[in-house]
Amino acid sequence: MNANAAGAGSATGEFLNIGVGAKAAALGGAMTARAEGAEAIYWNPAGLAGLKSAEAVFSHTLWIFETSHTSAGFALPLGERTALGVLVNYFSAGTMDKVDNTALTAGTFSASDLSAAVCLSAKLTDKLPIGISLKFISSTIEEVSGIAFAADFGLKYVLSNDFTLGAGIYNLGTKLKHSVVEEDLPLSIRGGVLLKLLGASLSADAILPSAGNAGFSTGAEYVFSLSSNSLVAARAGYESRVSTGGLSAGAGFAIGALNLDYAFLMFGDLGNNHRFSIKIGI
Repeated sequence: MNANAAGAGSATGEFLNIGVGAKAAALGGAMTARAEGAEAIYWNPAGLAGLKSAEAVFSHTLWIFETSHTSAGFALPLGERTALGVLVNYFSAGTMDKVDNTALTAGTFSASDLSAAVCLSAKLTDKLPIGISLKFISSTIEEVSGIAFAADFGLKYVLSNDFTLGAGIYNLGTKLKHSVVEEDLPLSIRGGVLLKLLGASLSADAILPSAGNAGFSTGAEYVFSLSSNSLVAARAGYESRVSTGGLSAGAGFAIGALNLDYAFLMFGDLGNNHRFSIKIGI
């Protein structure tokens, strides 16, 4: 959810920096050590390991500047220590005006981006899950399109029930080519920590991108039990690389195998953003 990702997609694949899921958005994107379930395909492939049952996730947001972002995923366990998942992300920049060399409007055009990932994750030991996501990436501007291939690698180290470390490298792959122009994908390295304390969970990530400024994100969550099979979660977060805001908040509601999540993201002068997502255990 960094500032670069807030605008339209581009040949450099900046849409790949738009995070998946309302829970993660509310927590400032501090998910490297926290990631679990199908959304871990994006945040840290290692978090998919240990999945207990199949689940499907869907998220949609009307992004800023009349753009939109949609994601859908499915994951299932392959035994007690291994899991497989798929995740598709679609970004639409909507319709924009063409401008000719005299600065006059000359019709309109559209732009969109797509990524499709397949993830395999496994526990090498009870304390050390690892994972890899292989991605196909497509970017289209008007009638010109380009493709690229990339991989995300992640691991987690569970020191105890209350303390987990995570790390990952993201978008390691080929260049994305539009016509005769080739651009690097937004490669980044992340490291994170998750601490559970007094009923709350606190997470923090350090982010080192190949281009742009390094930064950090933090998130906090407190879960309230309503009954034997229903929970409510309150969340807040901050992402330092959002130059005109960065604060976020949200809530989650779980009843049985159904999870509903909401996030409110603050982008300052760029406006605010609402995100909703749903996860269903199967």
